[in-house]
Amino acid sequence: MYAQSDLRDENPERLSVMAISNDLRTDMSLASTAVLGILILVILLEVPQGVKAAPSWGLDGIGSPLTTGHANDIIILVASCVGCYTGQISSVIDSSGLTFTQRANYTDVYFQIWEYYAVAKSRLSSDFVTVTWSHLNHGKWQVFAVHGYGGVHFDVSSPVTVSSGSCVGGFLGTCSATLETSGRDFVFAYLAEPDIGPCSLAPGWTYGYSNGYSELDYLVLKAPSPSVQFDCNNIETYSPILMDAILLRPG
Repeated sequence: MYAQSDLRDENPERLSVMAISNDLRTDMSLASTAVLGILILVILLEVPQGVKAAPSWGLDGIGSPLTTGHANDIIILVASCVGCYTGQISSVIDSSGLTFTQRANYTDVYFQIWEYYAVAKSRLSSDFVTVTWSHLNHGKWQVFAVHGYGGVHFDVSSPVTVSSGSCVGGFLGTCSATLETSGRDFVFAYLAEPDIGPCSLAPGWTYGYSNGYSELDYLVLKAPSPSVQFDCNNIETYSPILMDAILLRPG
């Protein structure tokens, strides 16, 4: 105690500096703690807090071989031929063992269009689809996968539509088709003969593929629509259009 009393009596300036230094260290420690707390809060705010991811419903792969990103997809096969009104599809064989069921067949004096579907319970990897024909050697086909279909495969209120004779303007004119829907649907349109160039599409429609002899385009409805119209603008030659709607699960 005596030594402490002497220190206070003989070095008052030193004690004052020590007190100020201690206060500064305390203030800096408090400030650092506050800054650290703010940084932790910012990090927590930026990290997703259990937000449910939006379902990736819609096109899940196109082409043969077909590779998909999800299980439980509906697989659509569309095929067509020109100048082949007597031709038929003999079989559809899938390398993964999928069984395809015919949904539609349209025939006029010049075109034929077919639609088949199957359900893939697991993801597909390099899946090959082989179509064999009778009385025909130049048919075209394409396969694609749609993820998120509901308890029924198709919108039951939307029967397949095939529009023929709805082309106006001749060369570089417009061919149109309309489909009634009642749900949140994946709608696609298939043309048997868009000739060389792809369609010029209206807003909302997405180009799927075109090989110069057929074309596939699609639209995902965010809400039910009583009528969906597809227009292929700047088409080079007349073509019938097949439209269909796959009913997606509510979301």
